[in-house]
Amino acid sequence: MKSSFRKDSLNRRELESLYLDTRARLHLVGHLQCLSCWGRMGLYLRRVSRLEIEAQLQRPGSRFFKKFARSPQGLLKRMNHAVIDQDIQPLWEEDSCNLRVGFSAKVFSKGVGTDAIMALSDLDDSVKRSLKTREIPGMSFKVTVVSMDSPQVTWWANMILRRSVGRVHVITVFPGTQAPPFPDPSFQSGEKYKESEKFWSTHALVDWPNNSS
Repeated sequence: MKSSFRKDSLNRRELESLYLDTRARLHLVGHLQCLSCWGRMGLYLRRVSRLEIEAQLQRPGSRFFKKFARSPQGLLKRMNHAVIDQDIQPLWEEDSCNLRVGFSAKVFSKGVGTDAIMALSDLDDSVKRSLKTREIPGMSFKVTVVSMDSPQVTWWANMILRRSVGRVHVITVFPGTQAPPFPDPSFQSGEKYKESEKFWSTHALVDWPNNSS
């Protein structure tokens, strides 16, 4: 029998009522290999334009394979089922909660997605000289981007949540290396903002041919 959720952990009610606002839905599109017609329609109904959607699909970064998820809603459903099935009980740290979920290679033989985060310290000097920066759609933040021949495959997925005004907001869901969200003073406290800023000043997003296909 599975154990019950601890009082200081993300509970079942919170997990089943996660709030995904329009900004978060659009952000999650940037972590999908492709977007289903149903997923597109849901965004159109929220007055998100086709150009905004395409900008996210062209964004560099980690992506979930289409076999894993093809819409923001499908991605959340996949994560929720895994958290419950694996009896994962992530703790709240103040009003933030970070989940890391592993998936079976027997079910997803080719991985669940790509890992597109690398430490700058792991790069050769010749690669460092070719680094570029790119602005993240919808944000004033510019991330360092490194071009590679092929992606790294992963069986891990991460989800970052924030508790506010009686709701649990989804901030992001992404495959691969665990990392804080991009620095954003609109929802991060001073310490959390500094943590994100420090991480992304020493790491880069990996881009490769056909990353957005």
